[in-house]
Amino acid sequence: MGQRRVDGIKERLVYKEGTSRQYQDQLRYKALGLCIKCQKPMWKGVSKQFCEKHTLMIREYQRKTKGTTKRNKNCKSYIKKEQK
Repeated sequence: MGQRRVDGIKERLVYKEGTSRQYQDQLRYKALGLCIKCQKPMWKGVSKQFCEKHTLMIREYQRKTKGTTKRNKNCKSYIKKEQK
């Protein structure tokens, strides 16, 4: 069985007709300040929809698909990672 759905938003979100259940869940998680993939807290100031783990995964995935070899060391996710 899957996880229970997260609720707790004061204002009820209204979705367009025909919006899938999964996308509705992602919008709700985003409104609650949670990662849309794993429901952990968002990485504030760096990502608007992902936690630290998924922000780094997506950044590296994009590098791989675009075929870039250089890294932008001034990127917020690199700067925040170095501060830890």
